[in-house]
Order: sequence, then structure tokens, then C-alpha cells
Amino acid sequence: MIAMAMAAFTFSSCEDVPAPFAQPEDPGTGGGGSTVVVDPKGSGTEADPYNVAAAIEVAKALPQIADAKSTDETNSKDVVAEGYVSSINEIDTEGNYGNATYFISDDKEGKSNKLEIYRGYGLGGQRFNETGATIIKEGDQVVVSGKLVNFRGTLEFTQGSKIISINGQGGGGGETSDLEGAGTLENPYTAKDAIIIAGKLGANDSGSPAYVKGKVVTVSIDTSYGNATYKISADGTETDQFQIFRGLYFGGRNFTSTDQLKKGDDVVVYGNIINFMGNTPEMAQGSEIYSINNQTDSGEQPTTGPIGSQEEPISVTEALVLIDALADNATTDQEAYVKGTIKEIQTTAENIAKYKNIDYIITDGDSEIKVFRGKNLNNTDFTAEGQINVGDEVIVLGKLQKYVNNSGEVIPEIAQGNYLVSLTQGQGGGEEPISGEYGTLEEPLTVPEALEIAYQLPEISKASDANESNSMANAVVMGIIASIKNIDTGQYGNAEYYISDQLNSNYMLLVYRGYSLNGDHFKSQDEIKEGDEVVIQGTIVNFKGTLEFTSGSKILSLNGQTGTGGGNEPGGGEETSGSVTVVAADLGLGNQEKPSKLTLSDGTTLSFDGGGNNNAPAYYNSGSALRMYPKNSMVIDAGNKKIASLEFICDESNGNLYNASGDITVNDTKMTIDGTSLKFTGPNASTATVKNVSTGTGAPSQLRMKTIIITYVQ
Repeated sequence: MIAMAMAAFTFSSCEDVPAPFAQPEDPGTGGGGSTVVVDPKGSGTEADPYNVAAAIEVAKALPQIADAKSTDETNSKDVVAEGYVSSINEIDTEGNYGNATYFISDDKEGKSNKLEIYRGYGLGGQRFNETGATIIKEGDQVVVSGKLVNFRGTLEFTQGSKIISINGQGGGGGETSDLEGAGTLENPYTAKDAIIIAGKLGANDSGSPAYVKGKVVTVSIDTSYGNATYKISADGTETDQFQIFRGLYFGGRNFTSTDQLKKGDDVVVYGNIINFMGNTPEMAQGSEIYSINNQTDSGEQPTTGPIGSQEEPISVTEALVLIDALADNATTDQEAYVKGTIKEIQTTAENIAKYKNIDYIITDGDSEIKVFRGKNLNNTDFTAEGQINVGDEVIVLGKLQKYVNNSGEVIPEIAQGNYLVSLTQGQGGGEEPISGEYGTLEEPLTVPEALEIAYQLPEISKASDANESNSMANAVVMGIIASIKNIDTGQYGNAEYYISDQLNSNYMLLVYRGYSLNGDHFKSQDEIKEGDEVVIQGTIVNFKGTLEFTSGSKILSLNGQTGTGGGNEPGGGEETSGSVTVVAADLGLGNQEKPSKLTLSDGTTLSFDGGGNNNAPAYYNSGSALRMYPKNSMVIDAGNKKIASLEFICDESNGNLYNASGDITVNDTKMTIDGTSLKFTGPNASTATVKNVSTGTGAPSQLRMKTIIITYVQ
């Protein structure tokens, strides 16, 4: 039914679904200035891509998902869309992931519809951290292929999209494209393509696995080792020939006969392109043949790519399940990305220096697997002891093997030819680590802030699996108790309950078997109740899709910072001749209180609006400031007076200046930034609308006003 509905889609408008957190930019708005309205068009194919307006309409029709890993044909749609890069959040050119998060729009100035491309790859799927990758910039016209989703109200291309062309140029990057293929099974690279790609890599660097086609020029098969070294070209001549070094047969199996591949055969090969020693373009050891003379391996499942991915690797336990299904001494057809923590290093320093590889054991807490003769990052050599250590968290790419030794003992292994794709010393890898402390007693996270971070965590299936890469350790969160499931005053003395930023909110965080004040056991059923304000410290995890404080958290404060005040009662602000100074700490607001309207001592009113952001303007004791988040606004109404200027003295703490990076507008005024001061001159009107138009997240996007100085026209 979903497919039929999508097929009949006519781009009729539909209501925006509120996002649980600040969306960097609303689809259909330009983030300031006049908005350009663009009609939807396109069919979503490479030949006729959607424009951004059409892609947004398609995404709006999809049901919301809360987990990017849960996409299927009912809640996502594979499409091609085109637009101009209007803003870039980040491009990972030096880390392990090589992706980018950016926005595209239907017009070059970014005044029309905007669509987020979340952690997408570059031209032809190339990672941005690969040598020679084309780096996008604002204003570039791009055609993007990937999955559209409605991720908790955010309309986006989900992780893993790729750019088909930049400014009309496709292929391998640069101003022009010399590549004939795309490296896919449907459109493999040619031998010449592979040479070009290798030439853009650093010495001994390798690209992502790819398919390459060609006609065999020369071949040497070694049946003792089961591999073959051969060269291919477009026409079987020595022109533009590309070497396949020690490649394997169908499905990654060993060659057993010298007549299994011969000169003149047309082949499609799958493996890693490498620039060996900086002067030899070749396919690295361990590649496998997909087809010979258009014939695939009969009786075997053709290889279509690796198991898992660097962004979503499999666990050691999952790897053992795959190995258990193998015959003795057999390997998987496909390589697998396996994530684990190093438990033991078995190779001596002398042998590391001699053989340039390392045997080591990795674990996920429950299971172990041996990494046999593993190589370092980018398939380079290990050269000395200490390049990896016990406790390091790694992602290894290689084939899985059910090795049986002479004693009949089964040893699960990642077979020789493997290498590291991610190494995080002493703390973890896989998902991008979320670093830093998560709130303090003086400045706790709000529930929406905690949820926004927690949604990035990978799921775990056991509480004991929690570690630094998949949890928020020592998180401190303030919230209101929304509902209580259970309070055990007996043997366990713990409680299960939900906290939220406000009563009757849809965004709640579970506190699972947490303890009372200071970690004490609960002794009474009335120690906590719905409506209580609590600050909780503990470890937050994504437990099978449920975001929760795992067992063992404790309450740091209970109704310890509540208060009253604000509202419409006059009295806030200190009047001087022709101006009024508003000190946020003197307004009588309670911690985390969200005022709707304040009346100052001279009759001027301040009215607040969330603007669709779940984080509405609020006062916090920490920093003694009124906070405005992206999309929030404040209307200052001076009645029969006219406002000459406004000045906000902003909070500066923990190394952050909370002035929203200057992304604040007030009518048509001129802004001056001087240290902690934001000054706006020239409203010359009885009302002034203050807007936070930041498109960022976190500290740089927040305006925290400790003092507001309103000066009137004399």
C-alpha cells in the first residue's frame, strides 16, 4: 500500500510534523530574509532527479522513525535529488568516517526549501578523507543518491548517501571526470579507471572496495598458496593494464588449478584498489573474482559487498555465529567489519618488527575472536610494539575463518589479509565517540538535550555491554518526574520512572532501577512523586531501542532548586533615566522555568515563544541567565515608548561564549559584538522582535542573557 501511495504521489502539501529537537533549518524556509517558493518537480531518478521541494514532499509523506537502522521500504524511499549546497555542518576529511553533513536548497542563495544530507559520502561514494577526494563547498550544485527518511520529524537523506555529480561533473572528482565506470557491480570501473583512482591515493593507501572489469593480459596462478597475480586491460593488450595482486577465485576460495583463469578471459573482480609504495597501482591481496566471461560461480552466492560497514560493524558475537556455519577451515565469501576491544596481543616485539603484522584477540565482553596476522590502518604494516595496545577499541575488516588446528581445536579467526579501519586508543570506536562530560550538578543537561545525544548511541542488548563508545557515562540530567512505574522499598530499594522536561511531554527518559538521594535505597513509596524536579546522575544507554538511565543511577537533588515567580507580575528591571536594566537573576524565576510573558517595572513586557523548538526559552540558575535556543523569539513591547537600542550581556562559562555565534536578529537593526555584549541599534519602534536564527546545535547555537538593557528614544 505504501508503494502504491508513493507511486501516485502528486506533491500535495502536508502538515509539518514537529521535531523533538531544534532542526537546523526548517524545510521550506530560508533561515532569514525573503523566502523563495519553488514548485516540486522531478521523478526522483538519475535521469530526472527530484528538486529539493519535491524531495521534501516525498519525505513528509513517510512515517517517522526513531532509529536510522530500522529503515525499510515502508518508511524510506531511495531517490535521486539535486540542489545547491546552502550550508555545511561538517566534513570529516581527517577522521575515520570520511562523510559530511550538509544542506541543499533549490536556489544558490539558500532562500528556498532546505534538505539535510546526513553523513553522506562524496563523489561516486568516495569518502572525503580519501586522497584526491573532491571536497564540496557552499554554492556547489550537487546530485545526490540515497534514502529519504523522516527521522523524528527531521526530513533528510539518511547516512550513506553519495554524490553523483558536482557542478555537472561526475566520476572521480576534479573539474572533469575521466572515469567510465562507478565501481559498482552494475557499472564496474575499467582498468584505466582503477589506475586513475590509485594514482590519487597516497603511498600504500587503499580506497573503498570496488568492482573492476577487464580482459586478462597475463596471469600467474600459484596453487600452493591458492592465489593468482594477473593483469587486466580494456582490450587484453598491455595498454593501461592494471594488476590484481594475489587475488582469489570465485567467492574468495583458493585457486586449485592453473587452468581456472587464462589470458583473454573477461573478468569482473571485487577488492580494494591500492597505490602500492606510491608507484604501483593494483588491487590489494585478497580480492575475489565475481565473474569470468560473464559466468558467475554456479552454486555459490555471488559476493555483493562486505558484511556490515565501518559505520555499523558487526560484533564479535555476531562474527562467531557466521563462523559457526562454515565448514572446517573455510572462510566467508565476503569480508566483514568486526568491532571489538583488544584483550591480548600475541605477537612479540621482535616478530612485529620482522613480519610487520600482529596476532591479537578482540572481545565484545561475551565472545572472543583471533585477528590473524593483522595489518595496521589503511592496510599498512605494523612496524613496532605499542602501535596497538590492550584496551584499544578497533574495527577490523577481513574475511572470517573457521580454522581447525592439528589437535582438532576450532579457532575462530579473522583471516590473514585483514586490516584496521578504525583505532581508538583506550576508549572505543565504531560509532563516532561522543566526548566530554554530560552535564554537571551546577549545569545539568535537560531531558531533550540528553535524548538528542542518546539517539546517536548504538543499541546494546545487555547492560554489561555498556562502555565509553556506546553510553553516556556519568551523565547528569534535570527533569520532572512524569510517571512512576515501580518503587521497591524491599530487597533492591530502587525505582523505575520517567522524567521529562515538563509534565505531559512526549519526550521522556526512562530511569531504570535507579536509587534515591545520594544513592541510598528507597525506604518509602512517597520519597518521589509525579511532578517532582530531580537531578539524576548515571549512565545513559540505548537498550534495544529504549533510551534510559541504566540500573544504578542516583538522585543528586530532589526539589532542591524549585521556585516561583515571573508570569505577568510587574517589578522586574531597574529603571534609570531613559532606560531599564533587566538582570535575569532578579526576575524571580525558578530553575528551568519557561516564562510566557514578563512585565517589567516600567510597564514594558517581554513575551517568549519557542518557535517550534521543543526547547522553549527558559531561565536557568546555572549561569543565572535567560536562554533562547534556535527558532526561539522574544518580543519586547515598550507600549507608548520607542526603543532606541538593546544590549544583551551574555553568559560566558566553561570556555563557551553563549551569544549564539552572533546569529541573532532584531527587526532591521545593526548588531555590534564586543566581548560578552551584543548590542543592537536602530529599532526606533515600540516593539522589537529578538530571534535566534542559528542553524547550529549545542553551546554555539544558544543565546544566554544574564542582563538585558533597553534604552528608549528621548
